[in-house]
Formats: sequence, structure tokens, C-alpha cells
Amino acid sequence: MLMPMHLDNQTIIAMVVDNMEAMRKITSEQLRKLGVKEVIHAKNGADALLQLTKRRVNIILSDWNMPQMSGFELLEQVKENPSTANIPFILITADAEREHVQQAIQMGVTDLLVKPFTTGDLRNRVIKALTDKPKAAKIRRSASEQKAAGSSADVKQSNAQPTILVVDDTPDNLMLISGLLKDTYRLLLVKDGAKAIEITQSDTPPDLVLLDIMMPKISGYDVLRAMRQHPQSENIPVILITALHDIEHQLKGFDLGAVDYVKKPIEPQLLKLRVRNLMSYVMHHKQLQDDYDTMLENRELQDEVERILKNDLTSPLDDIIKLAEQIGTQRGIGPDIKEKAMQIDEMALHILNMVNLSSELYKVESGQFTLKPKPFQLLPLLEKLFEQAKNSYASKRLMLFLNHDEEDLSLKANADPLWCYSIFYNLIRFACESAPDKTQVSLTLRARQQLEVIINFSGVLTAQQQATLWQKNAKHQHAIGNYTAKLLTEAQSGRVESSSDEINDNTSIMIALPQAASR
Repeated sequence: MLMPMHLDNQTIIAMVVDNMEAMRKITSEQLRKLGVKEVIHAKNGADALLQLTKRRVNIILSDWNMPQMSGFELLEQVKENPSTANIPFILITADAEREHVQQAIQMGVTDLLVKPFTTGDLRNRVIKALTDKPKAAKIRRSASEQKAAGSSADVKQSNAQPTILVVDDTPDNLMLISGLLKDTYRLLLVKDGAKAIEITQSDTPPDLVLLDIMMPKISGYDVLRAMRQHPQSENIPVILITALHDIEHQLKGFDLGAVDYVKKPIEPQLLKLRVRNLMSYVMHHKQLQDDYDTMLENRELQDEVERILKNDLTSPLDDIIKLAEQIGTQRGIGPDIKEKAMQIDEMALHILNMVNLSSELYKVESGQFTLKPKPFQLLPLLEKLFEQAKNSYASKRLMLFLNHDEEDLSLKANADPLWCYSIFYNLIRFACESAPDKTQVSLTLRARQQLEVIINFSGVLTAQQQATLWQKNAKHQHAIGNYTAKLLTEAQSGRVESSSDEINDNTSIMIALPQAASR
């Protein structure tokens, strides 16, 4: 008997969501054997949401495909609700498309468990979900429990050769099938249905079952029916072996979940081909768990890199920028020190921009970002970036002008300041590098329906340059910067427009951002 798992000083309460009552009961029993004190049942996502308003749970295990509200839709609702967002959530699926799995990972699923799974698989996933979740408390386990948790993985390692369970009450048939398949597969031979059910629902179920229909006590149909009502055997492929050739019996077998029929007397070559073809599917299906695990691990790695970028780099860079500004504005310092302070400020801002591009771009592209707008004065940011541009492009001897009215000093954008820094940093650099030497680059701030910033520079973009101006994979050095500027602007309900005027020989880029309400 396993010792109960404890979440700090609380016993664990799990919620199992599945539209099949038999599956809910069996999964609940498995969890109780693992030491979970209480299991709450829900027949679909909508039922689960209702119960979550009344009960607190430590973990949710949900089937993916259910009527009324699927497991994915439930996951989405759970993660959007602040009161349930941090509950570990395991999705259980027989086969989900890679795109849908990626969406579930982006939504914040804790783990994915592929059917069929063993009690050991379930235990490992539940323990991992409860211990690895950043905001979940740690589970205390004894040394013996930790050893038990790893046992199923060891079993999987040893079972590299696919396993086939052959069920037939006739010894001659068992010997015939064994002779045909023993060189390629690991075989388990049994003569009665009760033993077959026990093996398929054990912690080491077979990969495929060859099942005779006509057996005493428990028929092949009864074995198949029992298999389809247990999570460890629910999705094991079954080939029925029968002397009954009429369509009625075949339909009954397919209705219960068989995937193929082999007629008696057995044709050796036909049996070997059918087993081989079906086993190819089985091996592909078994690979799904590894694929899903890799996708989850990649997401965890990405989150860790983002955390490092945000916490370990952004904060020190902010401090460097503030310190450089303080040094540069101190009275009595020499021009050399002031210039060096400005260079430090510019380099730190450049690195900060790269950090923003690295950490934010993927999230915006995949729809995972959380917009955090706040009112802030846009003009000081533009002045700072324009002053930096004057120094950076001094060798081009550009004439840089920042145009605004007196009342524009109080204009505030309702946007993310760091995102806005990246937007204007990249587009001002693009304008300065695109403009010919000794020409004009101007920046105008004005209030319309939105807050508009117009960057104007000498020179005309070709039709090809205009067509690829905002493309991520365009073959010019500003492709990523321009693409990111447009993406971050539109993610804040803004817009970016560009135009070239051949008559006046200039190009304009207009960036519009939401304007903060005036008080």
C-alpha cells in the first residue's frame, strides 16, 4: 500500500474529467491507490467548470475529446480564470494533431498523457505535475515511493521488442501463431479471457492483441468490451480471430472496437502482413508520448530563457541606463565623460532592444503575449532616440529634425513603453541608414484619432523594397527590426503605414498608437 501523497499539510484532491463513467471510476481508483485522498468526478468540461466554482482541487486530469466542452476548451477556461490558472492540468489523449498539442502547450497545459498508459505512467505524470509547477507546493515522498515512481520507466526500457498477446483456447492455434510471430515479436500466450483481461489492464500491457472470439466462460467479445472500459487497455489494437464469417459477427466486433479480422483457418502470410502493418501504427503511436514530452520540454526551456532575459538581464540594463543618464547630466563633468556616458547609455539601450526582440517576438507571433499598456509621455522617448541617432550617424552628416507643437509635450500614449522603445529604435535606425548622406531625416509627433509619429527621410524605396519592407524573411539587414516594429505596433491596436513620393524624393513611415485619455 502506497503512503498518501501530501501537498504541504494538505491531502491532495484531484479532479477527473471524462465523458465515460467507467473511465472516470477506473482512473479515480488508480489515483486512490497512489495515495490521492479524494477524487472529484466531472462528465465534461462544462460540468468541471461548475464544480470548480464550489470545490478546491490540487490537480485536474481531463480527457481531450468530450461532448459539450472538450478537454482543450476546459484547459482554456481554467487558464483564463485567475482563481484556477495555477492548478496543474494534465490532458489525456489517444491521438491529437501536433498543431492542437502545440496550442495546448501554449495555453499552459502541465503535461500530456497518451493512451494507453499504465498506473506507473499516471503516477509519474501526477507527481511531476504537482512538483514541477512553479506555484505548486512540493510533494513529500519516501525513498521507496521514489523508487516505485521510476519502475515503469525501467519496464519500458526492457520492453524494446513489441509485445503481442495471443488469446485462444485451442493449443494448436496458439502454437501456429507462435511459430509465425515469435522471431519478430515478444509473445504472451493465454487460453482464457479472464487472464487476457488481467494482462491488458496490468502495468505492462501488450502492444497488440490477437483475440479468438469463441472461447468458453468469457468470449472474445466480452474481453474486448472489458478492454475498452479501462484506460490501460482502451486503445490497444485488437485483431479478432474467428471461424464466424458472417457480416453480423464482424460488425459486432468492429462496433466493440476491433480494428481487423483474421478468418480461420489462418492464412500464415496474410496474418504476418496484417500484424506488421498494424504494428507500424502502434510504434508510431507510442512515439507520440516522446514527441509530446519533447514539445513540453522545449517550451519549458524557452520559458527559462525568457526568465533569464527578463529578470537577469533587463533589470541590470535598466540600472546601467539610469546610471549613465545621471552621470551625463551631472554638472561640472568634462565633455569626454559626458560622451562616454552617452555611449554607455546607447549601448545598454541597444542590448535592451535585442532582449525585447528575443523575448517578445515569439510570444506575440504565437498569441501568448499579455499586453500591459500604461499612459506615458512619448516625446521624451523620441527625443532620446533622436539624440542617439545624431551621435550614431554623425559620419553621414544627416540633418535631423524633431517637429512638435508646444501642446504635444503633454501627449501620452497608452502602450507598453519597452515595446515602444523597440518600435521607434528600429524604425529611426532604418530611416537614418536608408537616407543618403547629408540629407534630412525628420520626425513629427501629432495627435489625431490616435497618437501619430511620422518619420520622413530623403530617398525613394523601390517597388521591391516597399513590397518586402515589413517581411520577416526579407533579404535586407533591417528585416527583423522592421517586422518586429510593425508586429509590436499592431499588437497594441496600432498601425504602421509607409509611402514613397517620387516627385519630392522622400519616404514616410507613419506609426499610430492608442492615445491615453486626457485628465
